[in-house]
Amino acid sequence: MGSRRNNAASGAWHQLLDRASGAVLLSVVAYVPWAANTTVPWLTWLLVAGCWLSGFLLLAKWVVRPQDLDWDDSPPRRAWMARVPIILMAVFSTALLAQVAVSVWNHSAAVVRLPDGLEWTYRASRPGWPTTWDRDATLAALTRYIGLVAIFWAMRDWMQQGDAERGPGGDGGRPRLPRRLRGVAWTLAISAGAMALTGIVHRLDKAKDLLWLMPLKDTPYTQMFGSFPYRANAGQFFNMIWPLLVGAWLASQRGPSLRDLRGGTSRSGGASSFLVLCAVVMIAAVFTAASRMAIAIAIVQVVLVSLVAGFLSQDARVRFGLAGGLLAALALGWFAQGDFLRKRFENALVDSTLSNRTVIYDYARPMAARFPTWGWGAEAFRTYGELHRTSLRMNPEFVHDDRLEVVGGVGWVGAALAMACLALLPVMANTSGTTRVAAPSLGLLWVGMMGLLIHACVDYPLQVPVIQVTWVILAAIAATCPWRSGRRRTTPA
Repeated sequence: MGSRRNNAASGAWHQLLDRASGAVLLSVVAYVPWAANTTVPWLTWLLVAGCWLSGFLLLAKWVVRPQDLDWDDSPPRRAWMARVPIILMAVFSTALLAQVAVSVWNHSAAVVRLPDGLEWTYRASRPGWPTTWDRDATLAALTRYIGLVAIFWAMRDWMQQGDAERGPGGDGGRPRLPRRLRGVAWTLAISAGAMALTGIVHRLDKAKDLLWLMPLKDTPYTQMFGSFPYRANAGQFFNMIWPLLVGAWLASQRGPSLRDLRGGTSRSGGASSFLVLCAVVMIAAVFTAASRMAIAIAIVQVVLVSLVAGFLSQDARVRFGLAGGLLAALALGWFAQGDFLRKRFENALVDSTLSNRTVIYDYARPMAARFPTWGWGAEAFRTYGELHRTSLRMNPEFVHDDRLEVVGGVGWVGAALAMACLALLPVMANTSGTTRVAAPSLGLLWVGMMGLLIHACVDYPLQVPVIQVTWVILAAIAATCPWRSGRRRTTPA
């Protein structure tokens, strides 16, 4: 009897903490589009605080979780195998955090930024150990990385414990969009859609201050967009999100199975069309921001989304509605920045240095070669580069190639750990994921995530805190959604 009462009390506390965790996670999702201005530190630290808070709530849930709360009815052998990728993900991510923490402790230099330059304080670091050439910058990065790990596990746990919903139509109750994933999609649609629209209006107004409020020194209005001081980061952010919104809209159709959609039985809910509208605004924002690589990726994504929608549905309303929305996005973007876009792409034909990126690459590769194993320190490129800047007239803050930035910052050891974590995402999804999502939604979620990683090959989206947090949130969702629809979850009594 006492055990039952304890379980009931634990269940009540667990439910309360789970609701609080959901509130914090959705608040972070709503906040990220507006926290992109890294020139105002408290905006980023408020985002980091939300990530840490989600982690503390997850720890509290683990402590009070009832013993009889089992979310998996798999056989013991399969359940054990499902735990292996989870354990490996925890081990690899913790090892990466440990490497960065050791580099802070074993730092080679601490730097104070003064108006007339940098003031260096050198110290003798242990040879052969991870180190950093900017203690404070790497410490700030470590604080954010811990927050990223925390919100990954918190979002995964919250998604796994959500009630799996079944569509009222379709064959055999196939899943539409789980309630909690729908909450994330709608929160992103409203918040990021509002930011996209604000950015378009700001660009048309030719306002010199970021969001009409924050002056940015030596930054023309064509270089910024919305809350992003750098227009390419805005394009990367919206390209990461809008395919998920279209996927959520497709999943809201009645009968998300291949047979039902191709048979022409799909029927869209009126409210879900708002998701497509927000996606249209975001695509237009990508064109208005005028990042050439972001536009190229957006076009590829539009083609992929159109092929998915056209293949899955023979309903003319779905095909023409989506096609009309995507064409409207392209038209709106061209209307907003047509002349500027034409000049940008004309310059691309004669720009052999990719806007000086190749110069930065040639500058950064010898630096990375000096510390191949552990790197020069996470996010210490700008500071460490000061010691090597000779003929280079500019002082770049980022490498503009996240592959080189990661390998240079944390060495091949840290890069290998990060790649291992990335490779484990689909493995976790297919071994322990229990959130049943319609195939189109899941596929388009990965389209947005992979589009960002492709863009990271020629830019620095993974160095921007709001993009880091958003990508990790989407990765946590992807890690809960199996590619096969056969895995079902146990509903606790």
